[in-house]
Amino acid sequence: MDYYRDASGARVRREACEVAPGLFVASKPAPGRYPDVDAILLAALEYQPAGDLFPGAEVLHAPLDDAPHRPLREDEIVDATRAGSRVARRLRAGRRVLVTCAMGLNRSALVAGLAMHQALGMGAEEILARIRRARGPWALSNPNFEKLLRVAIEARRATWRVLREETVPSRGTTLAGPSYRLDVAAWTSPQSARLTVS
Repeated sequence: MDYYRDASGARVRREACEVAPGLFVASKPAPGRYPDVDAILLAALEYQPAGDLFPGAEVLHAPLDDAPHRPLREDEIVDATRAGSRVARRLRAGRRVLVTCAMGLNRSALVAGLAMHQALGMGAEEILARIRRARGPWALSNPNFEKLLRVAIEARRATWRVLREETVPSRGTTLAGPSYRLDVAAWTSPQSARLTVS
């Protein structure tokens, strides 16, 4: 198996790993043809090459910063959750998606984890176990990303509970849990609400 050592000396898998059916996570891909996938999502802020460098694949750009020592900004939360939704839509359509970042550990794992919940209904523990089994113990080691994954799943489940009860929140309603706030701006679906991680 092809490994490299990260900054801490831990062994990290270099090649793409399937973390769920049709969903792969890897470090930054070299330009070229990837015949085993239909779409490639580039999640590294510092690595956003043009899509035409990956012929035959739909290229999605979701530049995210891997900054574990500061809270996530609202725009970063929005960008990560949108990227997860984009991947989830492709998985539900039967497409094979490769999600990448610089090392294939945090940003790509966050986006893949969010997609795994949205497309396959997996919970946080199962997602973390699958990703860490595939990518190694340092996958999703950014505490802000693990928290966002857990909070996004918790908030999404809360919004679906509201919808199942057929109670439509009025404009300006806030749903809150122990670690999140979900502000309903113009409620049409769970995606129309704004998530704030506390």
